[in-house]
Amino acid sequence: MTFMFKKDTKVYDERVAESKFEIISTKMEFPYRSTLGKFSTPKIGPVAKWKSITTDIISAPSNNVMLSVIGFNVSGKEDTLLTSIPKASFDISNIDEKIYPYIKIQITMKIP
Repeated sequence: MTFMFKKDTKVYDERVAESKFEIISTKMEFPYRSTLGKFSTPKIGPVAKWKSITTDIISAPSNNVMLSVIGFNVSGKEDTLLTSIPKASFDISNIDEKIYPYIKIQITMKIP
């Protein structure tokens, strides 16, 4: 026997097998909304000098969007250089391009 419903609404599907050997097949979609997401840019660089980064991220005003700068040192190891940067323009001229010839930006979005 299968019985599928959505709380406080309706029954979507109800089926009863005619024997204990019958296989019952049914389908129901469950919408899912994630409240936290992260993604990163590809590697950026190499450059002569790091200066600034400008972002144009569109999201609902209630969403919390923060950026981090991840540096790749000359041996390729990743180091987190800056964290909790609010979306907008920000200065990265203090990052030494000789130590970190490549960076990537990690974007974290949290939906309340």
